[in-house]
Amino acid sequence: MEPQPSSDEPGSIRELIQQFEVRLDQLVREYEQYFLGRRRRAPEPLRAELRQTLARLTQRPIPSTRDRFRFQTLAARFRSYQHRWDQVLRQIEEGTYAPHRFRAALHGLPGGHGAREPEASADSGTASPDEIHRALVEARLACGQPTDGLTAERVRALLEEQRERIRATHGCRDVTFRVVVEGGRARLKARPVRT
Repeated sequence: MEPQPSSDEPGSIRELIQQFEVRLDQLVREYEQYFLGRRRRAPEPLRAELRQTLARLTQRPIPSTRDRFRFQTLAARFRSYQHRWDQVLRQIEEGTYAPHRFRAALHGLPGGHGAREPEASADSGTASPDEIHRALVEARLACGQPTDGLTAERVRALLEEQRERIRATHGCRDVTFRVVVEGGRARLKARPVRT
């Protein structure tokens, strides 16, 4: 049976450096997912773990020049990423992070550059069914939703069907429709007119 290398031997240090590199790559991927909006929270626990590992490895003597160079390169890379992540997190908090502003504008949310007001759309009280159809198609395209089969005739039939159903349910005189963007999706919104 071979003896296990002690924590100060080159094999052990080399393994720790390798583990640090793997975890750093994982952290980079997780931050990218967070900045893209695919994760709800920043991966702070993993970042804290890597900070502690870095502090422990910094205090250990690394006898091999190759391992020392590799570790110093990884440490510099980690510090560089930390600086970038802090910068992006600050921009997100301030509302100036460009990808989030673009997404907000795309979905009609406040704070986006060139953001459109979600309620600024065709209203059936003043707009024809064709104008509502045009506004719905434009909104769906802006949100990246499919418009296949969304013909003017189909929208007109849908408006009439909804109008009759809402009149019967609410006992109202008429129903107005408007195109709105909610949660990044374009849809028709109905409102009963009582007077």
